[in-house]
Amino acid sequence: MNYRCKVCEKPIDVHDHVRGGLCRSAECRRRYAGRVAHEEYQEHRAALRRTAEEIRDRRIPPTPEPLPAAALPSNDRPVVPLPEERREAFAAYLRSLVLQVYAEPGDQHHPLRPALESEPLARAACALCRGHCCLKGGIHNAYLDATTIERVRAERPATDPEELVETYLAAIPPESFEEACVYQSATGCVLPEDLRATICGAFFCDGLAEFRVAAREAGATRGFGVAFRDGVPVREAILTPDGPHPPDE
Repeated sequence: MNYRCKVCEKPIDVHDHVRGGLCRSAECRRRYAGRVAHEEYQEHRAALRRTAEEIRDRRIPPTPEPLPAAALPSNDRPVVPLPEERREAFAAYLRSLVLQVYAEPGDQHHPLRPALESEPLARAACALCRGHCCLKGGIHNAYLDATTIERVRAERPATDPEELVETYLAAIPPESFEEACVYQSATGCVLPEDLRATICGAFFCDGLAEFRVAAREAGATRGFGVAFRDGVPVREAILTPDGPHPPDE
């Protein structure tokens, strides 16, 4: 029989066919491993969506109005007082960043406005999740970078660097999620939207991206969200323009 590599389709011998159907090229093996990982992830996402839909169907009586389901991640860290050393480290990073940007001519960057999220159902889904994607803002200094500060500088031309630093520092709440973004409080991000990193308004996790498409296609005014931790549902809510609400309210 004529056997061919699953990736490059070049002829392979029977031994390579039995060992997995790949030639001996490292690139083919790398590409195939990536393909398998992607397929497994898509199957995982589909399983989460099915579970969210099954929970919705058990909890909510059928209605003529579409109720798309969102399968979301979950932030389950505790809210704790912000350690002073974390505040000081963030302040040092911020001051260095702001001074660096202000030291450069104003036309060195092309400021990008953040894609501020104005969709109320998407906001409700994020509130149910409690900001899983914001957790890494702890180690990445609220995702603030030179592009963000240059945009803020362009939008606030009368603000000097020290004033801008103090504006950011004054917004830090006394408590936030443990080891997360310093602005990530129990009630959500407390930093004004025009001061947030551009990525904060432009990034959508896969669960939220899927839900946005489903809600738009269905013309839905409400949704049903389930937050998962390690594949296990931990919270559920009706998603409305006013935010998430328990299904039994």
